[in-house]
Amino acid sequence: MGKIASKIWSKGLLGGFGIPAMTKALEPLASWSRTDLIDAYQHFLDYCDETVGRHEFTDVFQCFGDTTKADAAFQALKPKKGRSDGNTLFAAAVATSNQSFISKVGEF
Repeated sequence: MGKIASKIWSKGLLGGFGIPAMTKALEPLASWSRTDLIDAYQHFLDYCDETVGRHEFTDVFQCFGDTTKADAAFQALKPKKGRSDGNTLFAAAVATSNQSFISKVGEF
């Protein structure tokens, strides 16, 4: 999760110490409910392979509102060859969700 997390969060206070600020383009990925995460993950499992391209990203993570914002978010992840690891994306989404710690640990 380290590579994706480092792309989701920008450098925090004091050069990375303290609570990191989330990258602006990816803010819609934060604060997901447990139900929303489970529904999105099931959609990912049903319709995607291990990686997601920009179109699959927009389809699975329907929290951006329009394609311009989804494009900016996907590019902020700096995908390799136009694809990002889907399971790593979900791990980061769980980490930034509004669930309690124990729910995050037991989610996936």
